[in-house]
Amino acid sequence: MKFLYLPILILLLSCSNEKLEEPQTYADVAMQIMHETALQLKKEKKLHAYGSGGSMLYCVEMMYLALQVNEDYTFEQKRELVVYALETLLKNVNDNEKIRKDLCQYPFKIENLEIDLLSKKEKDVLSPEGITLLNTITIPQPDM
Repeated sequence: MKFLYLPILILLLSCSNEKLEEPQTYADVAMQIMHETALQLKKEKKLHAYGSGGSMLYCVEMMYLALQVNEDYTFEQKRELVVYALETLLKNVNDNEKIRKDLCQYPFKIENLEIDLLSKKEKDVLSPEGITLLNTITIPQPDM
């Protein structure tokens, strides 16, 4: 009798109309935006994502994306890559209608984003170990 229930249970679960790919919560939508942005940055600028996150307890307050570049760039070029990544993520967040109602503020601002850019190359003056980390620093503004 136990063996009869197992095939029925498998059949019922396989007939579910629920799509697993669709994001279920605003945090899922935010992570999907960051994932799509990471793919876009990889294609356009050869930046590779190695981390993401944010502050999303009651609403999406902050989003974070960590990127790595493997090519040899000057400090100014790396700064331009960080600015480009920030602008791209900001546009993708503000253009996404699914997330708007769950943003702590709309439109989302550059202060709500953080990008880290890790650069590995031969030893340089700033980093004798050959690893340089460029990042944006966001300072939360107190509510008044």
